[in-house]
Amino acid sequence: MHEALSLLPVVAILAAGLGAILAARFARVSAIVGFLIAGALLGEHGFRIIAESPTTELLAELGVVFLLFDIGLHFSLKEIRQSRRDFLMLAPAQVLLGAVPFAIIARWAGADWPVAIVIGGGLALSSTAVVVRLLADRNLATCPLGRSATAILVFQDVVAIFLLVVAQALGDGDADLGLAIAAAAGKAAVAFAAAAALGRFVARPAFRLLAATRNEEAFPAAVLLVVLATAAATGALGLSLTLGAFLAGMMIADTPYRHVIQTEVRPFRSLLMGFFFMSVGMHLDIAAMAMDAPAILFIAAGLI
Repeated sequence: MHEALSLLPVVAILAAGLGAILAARFARVSAIVGFLIAGALLGEHGFRIIAESPTTELLAELGVVFLLFDIGLHFSLKEIRQSRRDFLMLAPAQVLLGAVPFAIIARWAGADWPVAIVIGGGLALSSTAVVVRLLADRNLATCPLGRSATAILVFQDVVAIFLLVVAQALGDGDADLGLAIAAAAGKAAVAFAAAAALGRFVARPAFRLLAATRNEEAFPAAVLLVVLATAAATGALGLSLTLGAFLAGMMIADTPYRHVIQTEVRPFRSLLMGFFFMSVGMHLDIAAMAMDAPAILFIAAGLI
């Protein structure tokens, strides 16, 4: 009986996710909207069918991890060199044009410059999960617009790491801000160099050996191992799990097997991304949002 009851949250999440997909398709809106509403109804501010737990948080985190892994699969070192204008010009320009006005407003409101920079930078960033899902829904992911947008998202994810380092250093009054940023930059550079070397000298021969075994379980198991191990490694370095997942995708992107791996990983990614959006919805207090609806709509319109 206890085992059956422990399955109820999983059954509820899967049923709500399926209902959200069908309802969103019927209403001709993005599935993201359906997932958010489903999460709000299931969570503590809705019908309280599912309580937030470490398990739901882990599933949500894995959804973002596999999303960044899938993005990394589209960005081999060769393709990054081909998209260098997006990475070195378009993406920094987007972040600066978004961050500077918000930082000035925060400074005008009374924040110190370091705090204002963190606020401005945070408001300039986009949600990778939302944008990538919208691009996929509109079949734009592989067109020039979609690839430029994805390059900006990857650059923003790297910027987010440094913003978190700055915020942590500001929280610790004795920390040296410049030293913290330099340390994060050094760790990120080492992680990128290690990923490039491992992709060339380890991943390619390893997957060639796995392909020779003709074992259909070997590839998914190896992919899971690479993604989770790389994410754990960057997390241990004080960077983010998502950066490790992106680097894992880059490692495999330089192998001849990336298209096979993309096909096998897509169901995991889609399912876990649904969990992510539902977990976000579980944090929404619809009643409180309704009370402040004019202010929320005004702020959202200003951000857009």
